[in-house]
Amino acid sequence: MKILNLVFHPDLKSSRVNRSWKQVLEESSKVATSLDMYELYPDFPELPLNY
Repeated sequence: MKILNLVFHPDLKSSRVNRSWKQVLEESSKVATSLDMYELYPDFPELPLNY
C-alpha cells in the first residue's frame, strides 16, 4: 500500500518539525506522493470554504 502525503503548513521552510516529518516520509518506501499544498496553491488560506 502506498501513501499520499498532503502537507498543509503555511511556512514549511521555517518549520523544523513538519519539514523533518515530510522529509522522513518522502525517504520511506511507503509514501508514493508527497505534496506541499501551500506551494501548489499559494492562495490556499484565502480560498472560500463553502460548507
